Amino acid sequence: PTADLAAVRVTLDALAAACNMNAAKLKANPGRIWVQIATGANKSGLPFTWRKLREDAPKALAGQSAWFPPFRATPRLLVGPMKTPGEARQLVTALSREGVAATTWSSEPGQAVTRLGGR
Repeated sequence: PTADLAAVRVTLDALAAACNMNAAKLKANPGRIWVQIATGANKSGLPFTWRKLREDAPKALAGQSAWFPPFRATPRLLVGPMKTPGEARQLVTALSREGVAATTWSSEPGQAVTRLGGR
């Protein structure tokens, strides 16, 4: 019985630690709304794509910063995060007016999204 209680305590401690790690991950990376402006063959090409898109749509992308999430084999190039879905749709429309195809995209809670260039 004492050994069983010790095993249960170890299991509960491990579960508590896992819950704390998950809570920290969710707090650091809440679900957010983004605008996807491109995909690329690899992460190393994203800075070039970002520079090109800023030249193509200077008004729509003014004040925006580029981000990317890990996404299987094809990285996404995002701008945001946006405060609301409506704000994201407005940016998609503005980008369209400047000839850039874009779509809204939401990151899941806990999903890391990293600023391009690490800044």
